[in-house]
Amino acid sequence: GSIREILKHQSVKRAVLVDIDEEVIKASRDFFPSLSCSLDDPRVEVRPMDALEYIKNQKGRFDVIIVDSTDPVDFAEGLFKEPFYRDVHGALRDDGMVVAQTESPFAEPILLRNSVSEMKKVFPVVKVFWGAMPTYPTGMWTYTIGSKLHDPRLPLREKPKGTRYYTDEIHRAAFVLPAFLEELLERKGSNN
Repeated sequence: GSIREILKHQSVKRAVLVDIDEEVIKASRDFFPSLSCSLDDPRVEVRPMDALEYIKNQKGRFDVIIVDSTDPVDFAEGLFKEPFYRDVHGALRDDGMVVAQTESPFAEPILLRNSVSEMKKVFPVVKVFWGAMPTYPTGMWTYTIGSKLHDPRLPLREKPKGTRYYTDEIHRAAFVLPAFLEELLERKGSNN
């Protein structure tokens, strides 16, 4: 479903989906056709391989990198660490940014804090935002943005056509963190 939503942005000329497990891609096509239908869009390139390896050879090729990964266990643990973020930084253009899912602050508070800390070692601008995710454990999910230049709290483009949730107001509000989340991140007020 991520690719489907990404392609709603008119500015997207190319999207690359990298997944280590080709069977996951196949299962998505077989069992979730309404979510995976965009994989056949000519702007999409599907790469069944390890993202840790793929990103190393992509110097300056991307405006945005979205890390919609599995939980950080086994092979995916590296997707939450400084060396990966360094490779991502290198794969981004001069004004690029990365956004990574960083789990539930209730279920994985240490992972969230550590992920933010790892990203801060690489990117000059790092901000956390959150959203309601009723189908995920605890219903609250966080995402962390690392930016080379721009403050991600400020919407830079018009609302894409075909979205049913996103507005400029929702965008700005997502960066307003509850007190417990600011305390968890040990950076009271830094998202303001």
